[in-house]
Amino acid sequence: MVSDGLLASAPGTLEETLAYLGASYGGALGYARAVGLGDAEVDAIRANLTRPDQAGAAGAPGAAAANGVPGAEHRAGGA
Repeated sequence: MVSDGLLASAPGTLEETLAYLGASYGGALGYARAVGLGDAEVDAIRANLTRPDQAGAAGAPGAAAANGVPGAEHRAGGA
């Protein structure tokens, strides 16, 4: 069994990480491209990070190039 402490992070860590990715790479998609991920990999990440009821256009195949952060449009509003 995995301890809850192993899965936790300090408050603000995700926001700081996304801010860094935005400033350094133009977003998570820019980082993904910088490390060599293609559309298929980015689409797979997006599918794993979003729920089917939230996917909408961002979850559509090939949408990787249209969005900066896989699923971020759902998280940005605090949802």
